[in-house]
Amino acid sequence: MFDRFTERARTVMSLARQASQTYQHDYIGTEHVLLGLVEEGSGVGAQVLRNLHADLKKIRVKVESIIRSGTRPVSQGQIPFTPRAKKVLELSLEAAQGLGHNYIGTEHLLLGLLREGEGIAAQVLGRLGVEYDAAREEIQELVGSGTESDATPSAVPVPELIRPDESSRAVVKLAREQAASMRHRFVGTEHLILGVAVQPGPAADLLIASGATADALRDEIRELRANGTESGGDFTPAAKAALDHARLDAKERSAAAVQPAHILLGLLGVPEGLAMTALRSLGIQPDEVRARVQTLLGGG
Repeated sequence: MFDRFTERARTVMSLARQASQTYQHDYIGTEHVLLGLVEEGSGVGAQVLRNLHADLKKIRVKVESIIRSGTRPVSQGQIPFTPRAKKVLELSLEAAQGLGHNYIGTEHLLLGLLREGEGIAAQVLGRLGVEYDAAREEIQELVGSGTESDATPSAVPVPELIRPDESSRAVVKLAREQAASMRHRFVGTEHLILGVAVQPGPAADLLIASGATADALRDEIRELRANGTESGGDFTPAAKAALDHARLDAKERSAAAVQPAHILLGLLGVPEGLAMTALRSLGIQPDEVRARVQTLLGGG
């Protein structure tokens, strides 16, 4: 399911996890997801709340007045979702499918929180007069409905006007060249991040400033994945997902075209990709790079 989340929806879940840790809770509940949605603040979900006259600061205050901090620090490892939070995720998927969307965005998470109906998040939103039907109608006004609900991530609907700019096309071409030079019969996230690093521009500069030069990345990728015996081939599912995330982020930011920075952000949204592994192997924290890219693009 998470591979269908937009970058902003992933940010919400990351912020939900941080909220859980802040309050020393050993679980992620609906209240943490709502706090993440409010903290993210710029997605469609937050905009819907504003349009329905729900003040984000007031939501945060009401949630914080209900929850209590734990008594001991929690592990930095995986934090489980409560049954109600798991239900919210399931309902978010259903909401996306019901609207004909092939991705899960912050707006679908909001609908999931509302429809769940019993958790702290639903209680707080209900007290502020935010209702499911009104939120759904507002979402349709803002983003419209899709025409299908295919579960395949690569089928995420993207407006025809959101096309790669010249630099992004060069990134994809360079990624193919990097794959060919390693004699790999596929193009993966590792080749895409090399393409970003090689193509001159702000995204490459950002990687260099983070310590991920093209040479360092290439050496690390060769360590992680040996050279192949043939070259050429299609993009891997992870690479396709990264490019889909890039297009969706460009759409959410109302960008005129997909830029290399969007591609880099898309790569950072695919944890199973070798690009992320290479960054971590170089001692680079993906979350820090993500924050820098979002600043480069003009906010979260």
